[in-house]
Amino acid sequence: IRANPPDVLIEPAVGDIATMDFSRAAVAVQAGYAAAMATIQRL
Repeated sequence: IRANPPDVLIEPAVGDIATMDFSRAAVAVQAGYAAAMATIQRL
């Protein structure tokens, strides 16, 4: 990412959700949606 930085980087606040914690997938998806909606005006 340093070599080719993105124009927009969306970083959802997933806190303590681990990569393989599929039982909390809905929480991660909601965090991603919220982060995207907060960023959408910059697109």
